[in-house]
Amino acid sequence: QFLDAMRPLLDRYLTARSMRPLLEAEWAVYAQGALAEAEDDRVSHEAALRSQGRSTFFNSRAEAVYLRQILAAGIPSGAPLAVQAIRYLTVLEANSSWTFSQKKRVVKRVVELSQYFAKQPPPTEYGSPFAPLFAGKVPLAPPPMADRRAARAAARTTAATSS
Repeated sequence: QFLDAMRPLLDRYLTARSMRPLLEAEWAVYAQGALAEAEDDRVSHEAALRSQGRSTFFNSRAEAVYLRQILAAGIPSGAPLAVQAIRYLTVLEANSSWTFSQKKRVVKRVVELSQYFAKQPPPTEYGSPFAPLFAGKVPLAPPPMADRRAARAAARTTAATSS
């Protein structure tokens, strides 16, 4: 639509330069070329952003909504870290020095930890969080942090196959 709106302006410019306006076939070729070039530029721009850990969303509000969706999908409202996770995400969103990929990794880790705490037996000794340690059962081991090198290699493989 934008290109079609620009055609009369281009024709006037060509006429002012003592050139003939574009024919329909010429216009179709130029329009297709411009659209293909714009798509290639968008793809390469998004790839460059991803390689730097930046978001491909157009604004920070969209990033925040996406992170909140990850949190809402992974942590139910009654989960052990539900309230704290929302406050933690609010603080994380205010940290402008972190890239989007760092924030996303932290949000996923909070979801993992919330799921880990949800699997633990409930405290029985006067509400102590350490009661499972003394109940005779060994609590579940916390989930390990993902190996950054393996995650980066997987991300590169995914980016290379999607390009």
